[in-house]
Amino acid sequence: MKSIIKALQSIVCIIAALSAFMVGNTALAEDSAEQLTAKRASAFFASFNENMSPAGLDRWMTNWAEDATRLTPMGNAHGKAEIRKLYEALQGRYTEMRMEIVGLIVQGSRASVQLDTRGVYKATGRTVTMPNVAIVEFNDAGKVKRAQVYMDMKDIARQENEPMAEGR
Repeated sequence: MKSIIKALQSIVCIIAALSAFMVGNTALAEDSAEQLTAKRASAFFASFNENMSPAGLDRWMTNWAEDATRLTPMGNAHGKAEIRKLYEALQGRYTEMRMEIVGLIVQGSRASVQLDTRGVYKATGRTVTMPNVAIVEFNDAGKVKRAQVYMDMKDIARQENEPMAEGR
């Protein structure tokens, strides 16, 4: 009887250890998914910085899923062709576009990214700052399937239209 009890206790210990191991691996898998999304978000915005020129636009567009959606105060688009037109319009207004990640919150395949975006407004040669938040969702292939951007368009218009100070 004592040997049966010891055997049952050993089995219970093994089951408990296996359960703990499985729960631990599930937590690691969730962390891995979020780490992957963080890496994808960082790579996505780095690609913007590397490719936001007329010559790099094709490379930039490889980040987007064919049926992606982009929602922004500058215009909404569905599908890569429409999204490309938004970026072509952006390139028509600005040069030297750069985005810097200021903050990042990741949940599953979605990243909420606080960005400091800057570009030189072609009409005046003035650098315009465009602080914004982008919520970016990736598909299983690592392509952006949805991006929603929040920014203060009135502040951007003010910067584009304010008179230049003397000496600038």
